Amino acid sequence: MNAWVKIRSTVPLQEVLKGRDNNLNIIRFVAASMVLISHSFALFTGDPKTEPWRSTLGMSMGGIAVDIFFCASGFLVAGSLIASQSARDFIVARALRIYPGLWTALLLSVVAIGMLESSYSIAGFFSSIDTWKYLAKNAVMVLGDAVYLPGAFENNPLQGAVNGSLWTLPLELRAYLVLVAIWLLATALRRVVAVTFSQVCIVATAAVAGFAIWSIFAGQPNKFFTLLVVFLLGVVFRLFGRWITLNVWAAAAILLVLSAILSLDLRLFRLAYIFALPYLLLCLVYLPSGRIRKFNEVGDYSYGIYIYAFPIQQFLVAGWVSSVAGLITASFVTTLLMAVLSWHLVEKKSLALRERTRKS
Repeated sequence: MNAWVKIRSTVPLQEVLKGRDNNLNIIRFVAASMVLISHSFALFTGDPKTEPWRSTLGMSMGGIAVDIFFCASGFLVAGSLIASQSARDFIVARALRIYPGLWTALLLSVVAIGMLESSYSIAGFFSSIDTWKYLAKNAVMVLGDAVYLPGAFENNPLQGAVNGSLWTLPLELRAYLVLVAIWLLATALRRVVAVTFSQVCIVATAAVAGFAIWSIFAGQPNKFFTLLVVFLLGVVFRLFGRWITLNVWAAAAILLVLSAILSLDLRLFRLAYIFALPYLLLCLVYLPSGRIRKFNEVGDYSYGIYIYAFPIQQFLVAGWVSSVAGLITASFVTTLLMAVLSWHLVEKKSLALRERTRKS
């Protein structure tokens, strides 16, 4: 019988880039669940500072999960862009992955809140301009998200917030646009000088990292640029995979160094963590093998968990749970059900449409 988990000590990254025999699905599933757990503390108590990791790491569990998402996203979409060699195909693929599931979640949550939870009458809720602003702004996302609906969750500890997870989607979409801009710039530069997409990407990553480092040590970290660095580092690891070897002992050494830095200075730890994350993440993606990889056969439920968890948690806090542990348990079960339905009824079909679009 195959072991559940077997750890390979060393893997050249170039050897495992092709195909989907890896742990990305389960890692993203865990990351989405981390966001759910992290939000449970703030949603139940009304105070985000009650999340336990904030006091020890200076970052929340949900914040680390978002970093994981951005790094994994950069790594994956860089491969997609290289494979398609087309900015148009890349944009279509990203839109089909994000928007159908998002639009479905928005419509369901607005209808459920208008019918069951808002202090407004049903007619008043659906005739309010704020309801339609919420739908319109969140349906596009590039210009930012909207958090509140009329009369929603007015008596909850975290009053009024409908879906606090959506704030990362505009930043992710902008990261995609930055990558497209780098691709187009490299394409234009190739006409006059001998440069490659990889080289232009390195320069862009260094520039963004410089600004992000400055903002961290200035005590005013810029959230978008910090996440953009993590995203672009994922891109760089994909582009330069032929020169990278994943090693379990190197990953252990990095973790030890991070632990030592954490005891000295939180800002320095934050900086070191950003640059260590891509290597550590890819070690988790490719070094463990065995039956754990059968999770890939189940489906990709991470996005569904991410977009449904927050409003479901707010519904549960409004009158169904009496503890943080109860909220975590009940919301995970309910959200997972919605994520499974979202994957099989919406997201998976959108991905199939993307494949047909590529062939046409």
